[in-house]
Amino acid sequence: MNSDTLLFTGGIVAIATTSFGFISSAFLVTRVGRMFNLAETQLGALQGVGLYPFALANGVVEGATNAVVASRYPRSKTHHLNILVGRSRWEGLCP
Repeated sequence: MNSDTLLFTGGIVAIATTSFGFISSAFLVTRVGRMFNLAETQLGALQGVGLYPFALANGVVEGATNAVVASRYPRSKTHHLNILVGRSRWEGLCP
């Protein structure tokens, strides 16, 4: 596997990892809210504070991956960026 393919694959894995971490945290917050009988406002505050770092990390990882793909695949960047967009669609991140 050449270095470009390794970086591309690593970017996809990193994006998927942060996405799964985000959704797992979202489900966990809901369960914790039920366990401790939290009010809706408390649950909302917990979700906002608890999920913000994951959303930020996902955005940073995706932005870095897009930049790497665009620079490493100058002749086929549209094709490779479309692969990333297709990946985000099956995760439900894009309509």
